[in-house]
Amino acid sequence: MQDGSQINATLDTANSSPIIKAANVTLDGTLNLSSTATFVAPETDEHFGSITLIDSQTAITTDFDSVTLDADTSAMPDYLTINAGVDANDNTNYELSTGLSWYAGAKSARAAHGTFTVDAGSTFTVTSELDETTATSDWNGSKLTKQGDGTLILSNTGNDYGDTEIDGGILAAKDAAALGTGDVTIAESATLALSQGTLDNNVTGEGQIVKSGSDELIVTGDNTYSGGTTISGGTLTLTMRIRWVPGLLLTAACFRSAKASWKIRFPAAARW
Repeated sequence: MQDGSQINATLDTANSSPIIKAANVTLDGTLNLSSTATFVAPETDEHFGSITLIDSQTAITTDFDSVTLDADTSAMPDYLTINAGVDANDNTNYELSTGLSWYAGAKSARAAHGTFTVDAGSTFTVTSELDETTATSDWNGSKLTKQGDGTLILSNTGNDYGDTEIDGGILAAKDAAALGTGDVTIAESATLALSQGTLDNNVTGEGQIVKSGSDELIVTGDNTYSGGTTISGGTLTLTMRIRWVPGLLLTAACFRSAKASWKIRFPAAARW
């Protein structure tokens, strides 16, 4: 393609073949796409889909100067976007793909941000590694914000982002290592749900922590959250000196402290 040229294409759910097939492809100019496809939000980033736009027999080493997408994204959660670019797993294909808004780039339908709004009754699981990325005018490139009354599950223990803010619903992780490296703030009526690992983040706010599963959760951070701690299974081990311990609701679990000074407030409903 020559500089200043354009490709205009319309996509729908029936598209199954590339728009362009060629032995060699050199990209330039503008790609204008419109789509009538209906978006269905996946429950995990493992189910992201893609459409091949250009199929070359050799590697595509260039790109369009700009990409525009005219599509109804109203049904797309804020944590998802549409990206245009060379397939990371096959550089002979140029594709349109679903991705996390966290890693959105210049040729994405949305600007990069760290907010995950999961609606009530819905769950979304992030298996990809969330690392600190390029900051934008509205986001520092490292903070994760959980909003909505649904559940966001982080399953990658290699996450290396910064602070976590839970404004509503549940943020769940089997292993506390998935929370990244920064402080955790839990808003009132919000929940941080963990099963195992070492929680070395400092936790603040008016929300609660729920410990589930049969494994051990070790807490080492400087915690001042006030929403309570529910242990529904396994062992919660405290290895730091505690300045404040929220009320503990124990249900068929073991609570122990290696070296600590604390107060435990048991609810009237507790049974022994």
